[in-house]
Amino acid sequence: LLAQQTKDLDLKKILVISDGSTDKTVEIAKSFKSKIIEVLDHKIRKGKTARLSEAFKYLEEDVFVFVDADIALAHKNVVSEMILPFTKNSFLGMVGGNSQPSKGGNFLQASIASSFRVYSNLREKYNSLSFGPIIAYRSSLAKKIIFPKGLIGEDAFGYLSCLNFGFKYFYSKKALVYIKLPKNIKE
Repeated sequence: LLAQQTKDLDLKKILVISDGSTDKTVEIAKSFKSKIIEVLDHKIRKGKTARLSEAFKYLEEDVFVFVDADIALAHKNVVSEMILPFTKNSFLGMVGGNSQPSKGGNFLQASIASSFRVYSNLREKYNSLSFGPIIAYRSSLAKKIIFPKGLIGEDAFGYLSCLNFGFKYFYSKKALVYIKLPKNIKE
């Protein structure tokens, strides 16, 4: 994220929220000596919707870009491609990125990847819901969203909330990210 090109934007904060992670997420995030990185280290896992709701409370700027930890940004303009559509449309409430599976893998990963192709064609054709590893919200929309406890599918809920509150949605094909697919059923 620190390497992203933001010449037309002002990246004010990178908020890293660890949801009871047992890996080195917190240690790695704190190793970057940047004034814009803030790390919240939660020992108890509450789930993505609880942490998104928490992040929404921190909103001070116009746009909030949420990025899952298990993705890789495809180029140095992904963040810009997520934010710039908001400058062109004041009714825009949400922007979804172009999530694609990482290359290679085993049979399970290839099976999952094949479903992405169908889904990718549909979301581009109909400018509809993007899979949720990278989503940008206008703050005025995010502050209205109240995720139900235990919700699975926060991306779909956010999308439907966007439309329900009278905002528009935009699918940003240029905001390409690669998703790490599970290697086995347990993952």
